[in-house]
Amino acid sequence: MNANDSFMHYVELHERAWGMDKYPDRPSLQQVLSAPIVAFWYLHDRRESRYVASLHQDLNELNAYVSSMVVHNSKVRVPERRLARLFVNRRPVVIKGVRLILAEVEKP
Repeated sequence: MNANDSFMHYVELHERAWGMDKYPDRPSLQQVLSAPIVAFWYLHDRRESRYVASLHQDLNELNAYVSSMVVHNSKVRVPERRLARLFVNRRPVVIKGVRLILAEVEKP
């Protein structure tokens, strides 16, 4: 593993980049360090180069978000954020695949 891929590298980048600035639901450093799952995201706004962090107890929340990027109800929406890096128990992980569950279209 490259040092630039480490959990602490991303935590340090996040803390240095944001400093005292806030964003909605920004976790504290202590919360980031103690969370079982930490995701770092690129924001949709390309003018913003800083990562934002989200904390999760399990992968269900992330699964719902990633699924919503593929499945939509008659509206195409641009994702608010794109996953930059994901850590589970401070270890880097990647999404290896996505499983589609299909159903026939219901006729009115």
